[in-house]
Amino acid sequence: MPPEYTTTVYEEKPIAKGKVSIASWSPKMDIIAIGSPSGIVSLHRYKMGINWEVHSSDSGGVTYLAWRPDGKVLSVAYECGRLKFLNLLDGSVLHSMEFGTAVIRHLTWVSCEHNVTTKQTIFPPFESLSIFTDDLFSNRQEVSQLSKPWLDPDSKPSVLIVHFADNTVRFYGCGFYELASLKLPVDCRSYECIMAQDFASFGYFSLTHQGVLTLNKIPSRALGERCLPMRNISFHIAALLHCKQLLEWSLKQLRNAWENTLLELDTKLTSYSRERLRSSSTWSLRNELLEIILFGHVSPQLREFFQRDWTPVAIRRAGIAMFKAYGSMKAITFQQLQYGLMRLICEASELLGCVRDRQICECFGLTEKVVVDLIRTAGSTLQKTLDLHLIVNHCSQYLRPFFQWFYGVALSSTKETSEKADIKVSPTERNLIITFVSERLRPFFVDGQLKSYQIELVEQYIRTGGTTKPVDELLGIQTTSENYKRAKLKDIIPLPTDFETKYFPEGIFVTTNASLADLIEVQLAGRIDKLAAFGGEQSSPSELFSEPERPVPLMANVNDISRLHICHFSCLMTSPQKAPTVPLLGLQALTGTVDRIAYVKPRDEGAVDVYDAILVFSSDPVDGKCGFSITVDGFVGDENPSKKPYQIVDLKFIEINTLVALIYREADASSTETLQWFIFIPLEQGLSGAPELATLSILLASSNLTDVLLRNPLPMSKLVTEPLQVHSLPRKPSWFAVNDERRTIFVMFDSICRVYIMERVTTGEEEGEDVDESL
Repeated sequence: MPPEYTTTVYEEKPIAKGKVSIASWSPKMDIIAIGSPSGIVSLHRYKMGINWEVHSSDSGGVTYLAWRPDGKVLSVAYECGRLKFLNLLDGSVLHSMEFGTAVIRHLTWVSCEHNVTTKQTIFPPFESLSIFTDDLFSNRQEVSQLSKPWLDPDSKPSVLIVHFADNTVRFYGCGFYELASLKLPVDCRSYECIMAQDFASFGYFSLTHQGVLTLNKIPSRALGERCLPMRNISFHIAALLHCKQLLEWSLKQLRNAWENTLLELDTKLTSYSRERLRSSSTWSLRNELLEIILFGHVSPQLREFFQRDWTPVAIRRAGIAMFKAYGSMKAITFQQLQYGLMRLICEASELLGCVRDRQICECFGLTEKVVVDLIRTAGSTLQKTLDLHLIVNHCSQYLRPFFQWFYGVALSSTKETSEKADIKVSPTERNLIITFVSERLRPFFVDGQLKSYQIELVEQYIRTGGTTKPVDELLGIQTTSENYKRAKLKDIIPLPTDFETKYFPEGIFVTTNASLADLIEVQLAGRIDKLAAFGGEQSSPSELFSEPERPVPLMANVNDISRLHICHFSCLMTSPQKAPTVPLLGLQALTGTVDRIAYVKPRDEGAVDVYDAILVFSSDPVDGKCGFSITVDGFVGDENPSKKPYQIVDLKFIEINTLVALIYREADASSTETLQWFIFIPLEQGLSGAPELATLSILLASSNLTDVLLRNPLPMSKLVTEPLQVHSLPRKPSWFAVNDERRTIFVMFDSICRVYIMERVTTGEEEGEDVDESL
């Protein structure tokens, strides 16, 4: 029985066609993402109510959209060569990739429904750290977004294919790990990429300079057999990229807290010092402050400064803010940075176990050395984080007595009771203040002009460029004593020199001179990016891809490929949960996929009694290759007495055995008016009666697939015979987007868009599928 659907117009919304460049339905929910030429991406419910909207004015227009197969992430390609991954819930940017001037032409995201072992996480969510429970913490929404995992523990294997205009194709495991980068032949222009549901083959369409459209196929059996190891590696690399994001964000928070501690102190002291230096180039803030602490003498200029620019109340407020900021810095180093580093080491260690299974994972190109280097760098970073935690504690010992003393100086100076400031401080506090003023508070000059004051202790850790003083010297640790302790660590487990340098992080026995910023932003980030990137282009054959098969010529004399409306559908022959495995190697057995393509052969302009034709080609491991053509001569419900020719606007698969087509023709009474429909076309009858193309290579030796399939025609009038297969439209459509799983259709007209909900008419024990009203 041919497919019959009842359809309901759920929503109609006025919108200019020029404001919508592409639309894509979620594979799991009744929501649709819409991209615009101005760079706006919006998410809508099926009733077209907006969920969220994301603006990217510096990225150019949206060129393509593709959902991750689980429906939780939307990948967005922009004209500027940027690829963003947006979170389903709020549109926040989960991850982004930059490809420079490369133009992304097409995105495809394919998933294989294999059973996977759910990874047990041993780390609590990032947002559960106690630093984020403070009532004064104001970035909870940002932390909540950062805490979201990039991949769920039960995520299925998937591959994101990114096709560029220069004929380069990149493959990303689960969207994050670059498996391979292929350079397709440059003597033709490649178009839409397709991949089999089991990852066993990759295909693409290409158009030669002579106007011949071909279907090209590259077997990728190694990738299909290793889809589960690929998923595990991708999971760990996604976690490493997430850890990198957490560490960089935490370092940014550390810098903000540090700058907040110095902002008012630096601004006020710099302003006062510049004023004094204009009067005397030999004046020194250090000398003036030492005069106060040693002799109690406060200059008239400083007294005036306290009364006019920095009152005791403001100094007290700045001191309290500084102590809170120091508390934040201690929490960031002790909680956030250590959390990110320990999680990074854990994920990298598990990844190392995967990489060491060379028999399975060697084809992915990862080496033990790259992962070990990452773990070593993470160890160095963890030690440097602990060093900074000690430094922050050390600095607070100086700043607390300094601010208390400085507040007392300002308070006594404004009372005008004496020329001397009689501030009571203990001998220990006095020594700390003298050390801070004479050694820690340092002026920073640029081109002979005072720019700011810096407290060198923390500054050297949170900026790139290395540390000038090791923690041993800053904390007053005797070098000989510390070296003795480090040497004793070596004596506990005697190690050969080459073994020590290969497997143990720099900093365990010898302190690294790199700053914390160097380690996180340069070394760690670089090593993680190196793991995630393929790092080159290759042409097949390769580790994952075999020698390309002979191209199949589809059609000759093609001038405009957009008129062909090529579409593709792939489904597994056997459910992966039921498919056998190869226990000796841990590989997946490939049972094959049913792959079908359909495209349009437009009628020749001005031809009489000639119709558009739809060509359908099927490749089946059991039934072999076959195909047929559909002559668009008419359908039930449209008598078409004037025999006006039908034109196909768009074509999509709604399921493996059903096509849905947008069709229009001129009205009988007027050449300026049109009649239009979307029509469900069954394929089973045509495929069951089509002869097997066992000798396809021989048939195509002197012809093309279109000519071969045209020998086996079926009129549409014999396929579309039920009224519920045909649904009229109010005006001429431009294009549409189909959600085959959720039975929804988005139709774009010139000035409006419509959403249709379909429900299949069933008989017997079959049950129709209702639309998800929960949204």
